[in-house]
Amino acid sequence: MAVRLTSLLVSGPIAVPLSSGGNVHLLPGQTSDVLPDVEVAGNAKVDKLVRRNMLRVETVGDAPDAPDKPPPARPAAGGKGDERTETTESTESTEGNPSRRPRSR
Repeated sequence: MAVRLTSLLVSGPIAVPLSSGGNVHLLPGQTSDVLPDVEVAGNAKVDKLVRRNMLRVETVGDAPDAPDKPPPARPAAGGKGDERTETTESTESTEGNPSRRPRSR
């Protein structure tokens, strides 16, 4: 399961503490991205914000992909639309050519 958080405040931002130790910062009327429900389940501070009508917790479909899942496969290099070209740096001398001098920091 997953949840979305919505600020019910009329003015001022709200910082919602998550169970993982992070925070979600919401402006008045703003809705968060989809979060795993474990971030708010049993969280006393979130429950307090809900009881005070400062925050709404909506249950939505599945949770976002877990970070331990491998990323989706990418198409093989060299396929259509892969117009990459390699560039090589010139080894020419930069003396006398101010536009080719390295910048000093």
